[in-house]
Amino acid sequence: MVPGYTANTFTAGEQPTTTVWNELWNNDAAFNTALTAGGVTYASLLSTIFSGQLQEVTNSGSAGGTFYYVNIGGIKIAWITGNFTIGANNTSTNVFTFPTGFFSTSPWGLSTPINGNGVPLNWWWASAPNTTNASMVVQNPNGSTLSVYPMVLFIGT
Repeated sequence: MVPGYTANTFTAGEQPTTTVWNELWNNDAAFNTALTAGGVTYASLLSTIFSGQLQEVTNSGSAGGTFYYVNIGGIKIAWITGNFTIGANNTSTNVFTFPTGFFSTSPWGLSTPINGNGVPLNWWWASAPNTTNASMVVQNPNGSTLSVYPMVLFIGT
């Protein structure tokens, strides 16, 4: 939920009162603040849309983080923000292990551009994501150890 947001219900043809109009303006401002502050993430947006259907599990793979996942009429969506470090001038393989039995076919995977402490990093899938996991290879060309938080989305059946 967006901080500062107040839920409202309306009746068809209703003329909002001044109080309701002010609440709408405040909601608009709260939403704008959340967007500009980076407060709206895959997890917060999708958990609001699919409230009650969303499940979460800690990633048991080496990439760390928490998986959020939902099954919408057989289309399965899982997303995660990983959490790992990579050594200076190093290449590291990090595994995202899917919730047991969630995907019955190999999902499609997409990651946001990855950086560590503001340093752009190269990445690629070690192999195509399969029904149990996806392995991401990350290359650090920098001379220092970096913290990495890739945001990754998987869609499959």
